[in-house]
Amino acid sequence: MVRKAFLFALAAVLLVAASSNADARSRHHHRHYAHRHHASHSHVATAHAGFAVIRAATGATAVVARDVADKFQALIRKLEDAGAVIKDMGGLRHTMIAGTDTWSKHSVGHAIDICQRARNVVDGRCRLPRNATQIAASVGLTHGAVWGNPDRGHFEARGSNPGHGGRRYASLGWWR
Repeated sequence: MVRKAFLFALAAVLLVAASSNADARSRHHHRHYAHRHHASHSHVATAHAGFAVIRAATGATAVVARDVADKFQALIRKLEDAGAVIKDMGGLRHTMIAGTDTWSKHSVGHAIDICQRARNVVDGRCRLPRNATQIAASVGLTHGAVWGNPDRGHFEARGSNPGHGGRRYASLGWWR
C-alpha cells in the first residue's frame, strides 16, 4: 500500500516536471528534478497523501513527507530571507546512506539537499548563509554540516520517522 502511494507520488512529480519543462540535475548517482515556474515560496502543495511539495522563490521544488513539510518550507523561507538563492533542491528518493546498508531519510521524505553538487559541495551561486546550521535548528531540523563526515547543503528531520511507528530508517523497506 505504501509502495503504491510512493509510486503514485513519484509519477505525479515526474508528470509535473515534464509539463513544466523541468530539467533533470544529477548529484552523485542520484537524480533531482527542479521545477522552474513562478510560485509563492510560502506555498506547500499536495503531491499525494503522505507527501507534499515545498517551493523556493526561484520555483525550485522538492517532494517531502507531509509531517515535516512545514519545517522544510520554514527552512527555505528563512534561508531566502538571509540571502540564499535556492536554484535547485531534491527531497524524496530511494537511496542509502553512502558507504552503508542503511536507508537514508530521503527514502521517506525526511531530508532535502539544497544546491548540492556533491557531498559537502554546495553551488556558491546559491549563497547559503553562514548561519544555515542555526537556521535549520530554529525550525527543528539538522544540517549535515555538523556531522563528523560533513554534508553541507543536506537538511533532515531529527529522530525517527513517526509515520512508521518509530522504526529505524534501515528497517522500513516499503519500496520492495
